[in-house]
Amino acid sequence: MSRRTLKKAGFTLFNSGRLQVVEEHQLVTDGAYRFVRHPLYLGEMTQNLGFALILTSRVGFIVMLVGIVFLLLRIQTEEAMLMEEFAQEYIKYRERTKRLLPYIF
Repeated sequence: MSRRTLKKAGFTLFNSGRLQVVEEHQLVTDGAYRFVRHPLYLGEMTQNLGFALILTSRVGFIVMLVGIVFLLLRIQTEEAMLMEEFAQEYIKYRERTKRLLPYIF
């Protein structure tokens, strides 16, 4: 995923941790976003699962599961914000994509 794509989606070095709509924020629907609405969260979950498996740690696995719960809550909050900002455009986008797993969820 290119920096340009992330910048169009509102991510910058200084604000990517906060949920907010920035000036000239655009709904990005190309690249990885064609298949899932939250590819960065999918990457985060996959990375955390990999760490737990590599370290064969039960504690790490539990921490990973708790992290997934928090990311799913963040996704709900983010989708509500995007719905408010982009309305019909976001509804159409949601109809043709899945949240995290292409064709599944």
